Amino acid sequence: MFVRKLKLENFRNYDELELEFDRYLNLIIGDNGQGKTNLIEALFVGGFGRSFRTSRERDMVRFNLNTAYLGIHFQQHGIESQLEMRFLEDKKKSLRYNGSPIHRLSEWVGRLNIVAFTPEDLKLVKESPVERRRFIDREISQMSTRYLMAFVHYNRALDQRNALLRTKSTQWPLYEIWEEKMAQYGAQVILKRLEFISKLDRISQRIHFQMTNGKEKFSVEYLSFITNEIGQDYDTIVSAIINKLEEYREKDIERGFTWYGPHRDDLKLTINGHDARVFGSQGQQRTAALSLKLSEIEIIFEETGEYPVLILDDVMSELDQHRQNLLIKTFENVQTFITTTELSTIKNDHLSRGKILKVIDGTVIEFETSGGN
Repeated sequence: MFVRKLKLENFRNYDELELEFDRYLNLIIGDNGQGKTNLIEALFVGGFGRSFRTSRERDMVRFNLNTAYLGIHFQQHGIESQLEMRFLEDKKKSLRYNGSPIHRLSEWVGRLNIVAFTPEDLKLVKESPVERRRFIDREISQMSTRYLMAFVHYNRALDQRNALLRTKSTQWPLYEIWEEKMAQYGAQVILKRLEFISKLDRISQRIHFQMTNGKEKFSVEYLSFITNEIGQDYDTIVSAIINKLEEYREKDIERGFTWYGPHRDDLKLTINGHDARVFGSQGQQRTAALSLKLSEIEIIFEETGEYPVLILDDVMSELDQHRQNLLIKTFENVQTFITTTELSTIKNDHLSRGKILKVIDGTVIEFETSGGN
């Protein structure tokens, strides 16, 4: 899988832009504030239908304008496809896949698989469980529409139960309706997470071992007070969730929200047996986060038969020669986008192929490297 062309109109600081990319390596250089990350954001939106920088879609529309356009041409299994998104004046957006309308975001996600590593991804290791849940939910959703739908339905039922809790209602049959739905969809979410995290643990251990020259052992564990107690059988998990929600119901009424369920689960990340969030240095946390993100590439390949597109936003300057070499060589068959302020941060032997895109105030100048395609 690779992105062949990107077209933008009134997107962030880009008036009109049409770019064709190299099949393998694309280096995006420029000073801060010129529009490098805006290009990366556009690609990310192509994969997930939303930004990694803002929850306000209007932030992506050029200042003082009301509409914008994003179009991405990409190849998957040798077939050319196109995704289009238009931001409209009524604060809505229209989505199209190969010219046909898409009515739900779930029909967009998973068409173009993206793995992105940005400075924000350090939050994966050092911040709250919300960041780690967002990571696993986003990545699984790329590969499994069934998971995405179960996740959406679980959260709808959760919202309904929380709304009921806030009314202080004691009409138990109303709670039972939403609790049953939460249990059914929640069990699907948990089981798919367990499957994903088993692969994530296996692959990230190997990548982290290589990145640290064998000096550190990294591990990933799913923390769920459901499966940790009762195992991994669907019907048993459904019953356990229903029982726990009923048990916590009165306390949840006092709190005004649902305390128990997969929306409260977490990942335990350890380096040499120690909690990486508490005891890891910033360098160790960065390596751990990078190991997690790079593991996604192999997991997506196992699931889909094609490598995703890799985005490295302002990361290479933080990596030494060994880690740069490992990163580039391990994924040399993966289309990669790298942003940097200085070309000198990329080792010379990595510049033998690909394309250089220099960004200056929303304008992009293209150069082929000495071995460009």
